[in-house]
Amino acid sequence: PLTVRPAPPKPPPPVSIRSVIRIGERKALGGDVNEMEQPQKAVHFHMRFLDLVGEVCFGRNKAVVERVLANAAAYGVEYDQLMKVIKHEHMPYALRATACDLMQQLYVDIDPYQPMTFVTGTRVWDAFFSEANDDDKAFEGMIGGSDRLMDLKGMLIDMLSTLKDTNVQESDRNRFVTKLVSLVQALARFGFYHFYCPKKRIYKANFEEMRRGLRPPP
Repeated sequence: PLTVRPAPPKPPPPVSIRSVIRIGERKALGGDVNEMEQPQKAVHFHMRFLDLVGEVCFGRNKAVVERVLANAAAYGVEYDQLMKVIKHEHMPYALRATACDLMQQLYVDIDPYQPMTFVTGTRVWDAFFSEANDDDKAFEGMIGGSDRLMDLKGMLIDMLSTLKDTNVQESDRNRFVTKLVSLVQALARFGFYHFYCPKKRIYKANFEEMRRGLRPPP
């Protein structure tokens, strides 16, 4: 006899994160999971899942990073998606902090970007530069470049400028600011806040650009 297969279960309805945290981020997501309503559980699960993704991608785990990027849209970790979460003023600070971690693990601390290194054991700079190749193209490989990350570095400095009034009583916000600073630090380590000095033919850190967002309020 013919049997009728049951219809596949319907996917759960979409959940609005803004609606869930309307009662307050700490109150909505900081309690016992078993006592949460279904929308709260969904947001809590999504945030813990993203935390897990960041953990397994840590340390340039290339095989895992490639697998995650292949499913980036489904996981909500595409570059543009993470940028929107980081910038969104109404997203939970915990989610925005996790987005900073994922941005670093998936798009910043990856091959081929390498930390900037400098010669520190010589005093004969004149002789060194006189023997250098006159073709500036010989120095193009010193710093990795990406238009997307250039946009990211400007956005981070602007955000830090608007978050100067963070105080010790706002732990979630403080954690988010700490993650922003860590992301700036990673970009600086790979040369994205450096500029080329034609006189010495080296890349130098543009500290003034970073200080613009890191100065304490007057």
